[in-house]
Amino acid sequence: RFDSDGAQSFSFGLSSHDWKPLNKNSARPVRLVSELEKREAFNNDMDWTLFRDVLVAAGMLKQCHADDTVGYTYEQDEDRVLAMLVLTAIHDIMKIQALVPCVQPVHKQYGGYKTGEAIGDHDVALGYILENYPHALPSFAGLPCEQRESVKFTQAKMEYNMGW
Repeated sequence: RFDSDGAQSFSFGLSSHDWKPLNKNSARPVRLVSELEKREAFNNDMDWTLFRDVLVAAGMLKQCHADDTVGYTYEQDEDRVLAMLVLTAIHDIMKIQALVPCVQPVHKQYGGYKTGEAIGDHDVALGYILENYPHALPSFAGLPCEQRESVKFTQAKMEYNMGW
C-alpha cells in the first residue's frame, strides 16, 4: 500500500470499526495535539522508500520491471509475508513457563541442555520445538519448507558479539 494509504495508516493507525486509515482530524482515539503534530511530521518527512527497501531486502516484496514505465512495480511474496507473520506470532511463546520443553532422551542434549532439563532460554526452546516437534505449532508446520527453514534460522544462536 505504498502507493495509496500505507504511510497514513502507519502514521496514524486504522479505525477499529472499519479498518480505514485515521488522520490528524480523526475523532478517535483521542490524542494530544503534540502527539498529532509528531505523527503528521513523521508522515510528511519520512522517506517511505526506506520502508519499501527493508521489505524488499527481507524478501517480502519482489521488485519487478514495469511493462509500461521506466520504473518498477512490487509484488508481495505471500509465502514470505506469511512466514514473518507466523514468526511474529510464535517468537516469544516459550516465555510461557507451562510451554517450556525438556530435552527428551531421544535427543540426549540440545543447545547446551541435557536430557530431562528444561530449556530455559526461550529462543533455544523454540528452536528445539521447531526442529523436533514442528507439528506442535500448526501455523509453523503449514509453511512451505523454504519458509520453515527461514523461521528456524531466526532461532539459531549466532554467538556473534559486538564487543560491547
